[in-house]
Amino acid sequence: MSDKADEQSGLSWSAKPGCFERQLQRQYKNCLLPTELQVVTQTQVDDARLRDNEEATSFRADLIGLASSVVVARKNPETTLLSLFHMLKQLHNLQIRAIQLGGDLTREEADLLLLRDQLENDILEMAPDQITRLHEIRRFHETRQEIRSRFAAQVTRPDSPITADRMIPALLAEDVETIRAFAAVMEGQTEQYIPRSVDKEGVLATKLHMECERSRTALVGIQRAALDLVLRLVAREEDAPGIADKLIALGVGQKRGSADFVPFKVCGS
Repeated sequence: MSDKADEQSGLSWSAKPGCFERQLQRQYKNCLLPTELQVVTQTQVDDARLRDNEEATSFRADLIGLASSVVVARKNPETTLLSLFHMLKQLHNLQIRAIQLGGDLTREEADLLLLRDQLENDILEMAPDQITRLHEIRRFHETRQEIRSRFAAQVTRPDSPITADRMIPALLAEDVETIRAFAAVMEGQTEQYIPRSVDKEGVLATKLHMECERSRTALVGIQRAALDLVLRLVAREEDAPGIADKLIALGVGQKRGSADFVPFKVCGS
């Protein structure tokens, strides 16, 4: 992975940073954060990159391990349908983990897709009547919030570097499309598909509905906090280029005269 130097700061960043290095990029000179958090040193960058690389190495080892298990299972006549579905679940978890890690895992993500197709074909060869279940499982996985928003995936990591007090400044350091995708996930989790074959009593659907309501409430809190941060910026007459479009992508400040309207020109837009 090649590095690129920031001529103004003298810092050397990865071309495709992992989760921890990316958070340092979000913090660097981020006027929505306290001054002390806006300062980033090359030592911090190197340490974050080392951690990201170690996580990527561990991820690749787990991927190789899963691929080896699939090869062994294909050769074993006693392989069960249950074991194939278990490996498919492991694969889906690795796909989410790849998004959470960030960095340059393009090849590994492509390998996961090939391995997924192979597993699904093996399942159908063993049990052709499982085709509907496979379609349901794939749809369920592809509509998970971690799949639809990389920021959501990284902020929900148990060990996420995006702590609660830095979450909104980090979000507003992202580009408009990333912010819009995150807001859409928070607002529309009801789009998460629940397979009827595994939720015959509607228990999961009810749980998801409750989670969706909590998510929407959380989004309102995020919107208000983001607006508050920007208004403080305006009061200090500081500049934050592009903040107008970012607030709109988050669902804040669209209408002049409304309670959440922000004087965007003052914010550098």
